[in-house]
Amino acid sequence: MLSYQLSIGRNFKEKGEQKGKMEFLDDAQYLEPTNYAIIGNGPKTLVILPGLALKSTVCSADAIAANFTAFSEYTIYLFDDRDYVMDGYSIWKRADDVAILMEKLNLQDAYIYGASMGGMVGQALAINHPNLVKKMFLASTSFAPGEETKEMLGLWMGLASQETLSKLIQAMNNNIYSETTLEKYGEMLEKSVGPVEDEELKKFILLGKAILAFDSSEGLEKIKCPVCVVGAEADKIFSINTIRSLAEKTNAKTLFYGPEYGHGIYDEAPDLKEKMLEFFEE
Repeated sequence: MLSYQLSIGRNFKEKGEQKGKMEFLDDAQYLEPTNYAIIGNGPKTLVILPGLALKSTVCSADAIAANFTAFSEYTIYLFDDRDYVMDGYSIWKRADDVAILMEKLNLQDAYIYGASMGGMVGQALAINHPNLVKKMFLASTSFAPGEETKEMLGLWMGLASQETLSKLIQAMNNNIYSETTLEKYGEMLEKSVGPVEDEELKKFILLGKAILAFDSSEGLEKIKCPVCVVGAEADKIFSINTIRSLAEKTNAKTLFYGPEYGHGIYDEAPDLKEKMLEFFEE
């Protein structure tokens, strides 16, 4: 397994201050504390942008390290969301957060892997900060939410309270993972979430709103780096037609799975990491 370390990123800068060509966030004096994990120590850079979750994705760094053993030529950076987000926070601002942290860590020409919401962040990053992105591998994502996305996120956000937390976890798992995975690991997936704080539920809702407000369609022509878009026929969050449309708009290479997988192909498809590495090495 690749070794990893956990870090806290903080960047204190006054409003509007410039560092090189990077303009810091307009609505904050500093980048809120941001957790990130550094996995491996290869010469190439892979940045992982996770999807919407109830808990910090950095807590899964050990699983990431175990599943990315083939990426020995890469140093992998797993970037979490801000610890705190406020109403009006957007996917575009999330991409700015990533760009600031990448500059702080002296990362450029990175290979980007974005899943679900992370795929939206990857698009925004490639549009507004193209110098940071060498190639992008986008799984189970879209350039804008479709009706199925709006319906599902509306359901989840409505259940995001302590009183209905167990129903929320169950609803998320049932709509992300295939029946085969749920039969084998459903109970484990529910228990793995653990306690969820009120602030985490609030952040979950605000990030859900950010997904619903996102639309990169007018900026996709600015994406010049090679892109691979991955989807599954049984995705209940982003329809396969929406994912295909993203691939067409970005002139992307495609990898589509059949009805045996749904939204959670990034966890379930056994060959996905292999296909990702092949794309990056082309």
